[in-house]
Amino acid sequence: MRLFSLLTCILCTFSLYSAVDWQTDYSKVLSQSQKEGKPLLLFFEGSDWSGTAMKMKHEVLDTPAFQQKVGNRFIFMEVDFPKYSSLNETLALQNANLKKRFQIEQFPALLLLDKQERVIAQFGYSHENAEQLAENLLKILGDDEELRAGLNNIAAASSSQLQQLYHVAQDLGSVQEMEQILNAGLKLEDPYFYLEKYRLLVENDAMQSEMALSLRRKLMAFGPEKVLVNGQSIPFTVALIDFQEISQQNPESDLAATPLLEYLEAFSNQEQSNRWQIEMMLAEIYLNSGKLEEALRHAESGYASAPESKHEELAHSLDYIRSIQKMR
Repeated sequence: MRLFSLLTCILCTFSLYSAVDWQTDYSKVLSQSQKEGKPLLLFFEGSDWSGTAMKMKHEVLDTPAFQQKVGNRFIFMEVDFPKYSSLNETLALQNANLKKRFQIEQFPALLLLDKQERVIAQFGYSHENAEQLAENLLKILGDDEELRAGLNNIAAASSSQLQQLYHVAQDLGSVQEMEQILNAGLKLEDPYFYLEKYRLLVENDAMQSEMALSLRRKLMAFGPEKVLVNGQSIPFTVALIDFQEISQQNPESDLAATPLLEYLEAFSNQEQSNRWQIEMMLAEIYLNSGKLEEALRHAESGYASAPESKHEELAHSLDYIRSIQKMR
């Protein structure tokens, strides 16, 4: 009876588990995807030579844990490039065309497509276990559905809705969609999107462009009373963006101190909570450029304006700067 009960449990478990059908004909899986409205999951592999591809297939994709979670959500296709066996000419040509079309450069690769063949996501070898990868794929699919729905109603979206949609697009790495949402936010004159546009311009070496300078003026006009999602004011965030860019472009100089000094002069009295952080950043800049007197002055000011909980930590910085001064 015990053996019968055990066999019954095993059979019940396997009845709930239906192995994924890995197909190989792209035209058929695409037709099925369009008919059923399900996305495609393509696995590019070298089935008889790529160790990581074989490991991913055996230990993740072909496991019950993975397939029970995602088996009914996708149409699955195997795109193989074996070395020690041969494919028929039609299949080999199809796979080569897919590799070229989707710019697959390394094996293994997982490609998630919608029924219109739009790339939703692409992965290389994953160290995630079966459940983690399944959950990640389902989250990406859910985020993409949210993004598509939001874009369909973008004209009626509020600033907060656009910000949420923008974060979803960022997580997905959907560059064109991010640009579309960003432009909608700019039309609403939302300072969040002014700041994001400014950051992107700065990162793309357009800090001195007419658009960047115009956006910076608009941002600074909001003043410190305008708090962003991250809890920091616009002037403080702009100062940090400028500092990071200048320090990357001029790592050996103290030019990066300029936006921080400008911030202190204009807003330190209104934003005392940020002052100690700016002062300590300035101390580091001047220390690295060998200007020890300026470094010590800003470090002392940072210590004086910092909360008491930071004093012990900052005291070590003060002692370090003073020790260097004595050595010289």
